[in-house]
Amino acid sequence: MSLLQWKEKHSVGISEIDAQHQRMFAIMNELNDAMASERAKNVLEGILDQLVNYTATHFITEERLMNEHGFAGSASHQRVHEQMTAKVRAFQNDFRQGRVAMSIDVMHFLLQWLDQHILGTDMEYRDFLTSRGVR
Repeated sequence: MSLLQWKEKHSVGISEIDAQHQRMFAIMNELNDAMASERAKNVLEGILDQLVNYTATHFITEERLMNEHGFAGSASHQRVHEQMTAKVRAFQNDFRQGRVAMSIDVMHFLLQWLDQHILGTDMEYRDFLTSRGVR
């Protein structure tokens, strides 16, 4: 069951970024499905690793585009990326060490962050980059 669905409101109008966001939605839904069906810890860990790694790739793409085109807010956007990466990596490490479990609260945090990041922070660069011809 899809927990988070891609909607037109999530589009930043840049095909590479939109495709990456859609992939992140799919991985998040896969993680939720695995949790809901009580899959083994190693399965959850693998999906979580995939989400963390793909998110890092996505952040690199965003930062590259912002820097290439001289977006004034790129430094603050990168700080947001660093903060989120630190939080998720800390959870990932705690999960691996058995100090925390995958829970509804964790899923809610991840989903809320993804949705808010796209609809808030990412929309800040949308008009700038598309005005520079980035599609």
